[in-house]
Amino acid sequence: MACTILPITRTVCPTGRAGIRKAWFIDASEVTDITFDAVGNVDTITVALLGGFTAVEFEKDTAFVEQAATRNGYNVNTAQTLSMVFPIMNGDLRNRLRSLFDCACGVIALVRDNLGSIMVLGIDTFENGDWVLEGAWDYVQMNTGEGSGNTGADPAADRNEYVVTLMGNTNFFAPFTTFGEAGIPVPE
Repeated sequence: MACTILPITRTVCPTGRAGIRKAWFIDASEVTDITFDAVGNVDTITVALLGGFTAVEFEKDTAFVEQAATRNGYNVNTAQTLSMVFPIMNGDLRNRLRSLFDCACGVIALVRDNLGSIMVLGIDTFENGDWVLEGAWDYVQMNTGEGSGNTGADPAADRNEYVVTLMGNTNFFAPFTTFGEAGIPVPE
């Protein structure tokens, strides 16, 4: 089977900012359908009745996504990691983080980066060239990974914070959505 390589052109003087601004999480079993446009972007996400994504906001420059692709023969794996820092440990924040850890069977995450784009973490996509196959996705389910609660000993140099990561393995980089925040299904 031949493959078609699409042209990639250099952007003149691109601008951007690393990091993410906001994320939304949902138990993976609550997502009932995802549809794609002709080039593989997510058009819609349908959730179970009364379900929806829960928003999590971060302080500036405290969260990021890393996607590390590796190949072993014909197998491609992309390890997705979402790392989040929440300042000042306290009981309320601990309990809210516990709800995320309780979804240990997996979540799907929508992540808005600092450029305003939203990507979908925690799913495999199945595409063939420039078209998307019928039933073109499957759950991967991001799970809670390593984390820590830190106070340190030096008030002048150490931070008081929770650090939480979600991790999942997919078959390619996360797809982007064609919709903005207004298109994200949230509970009513």
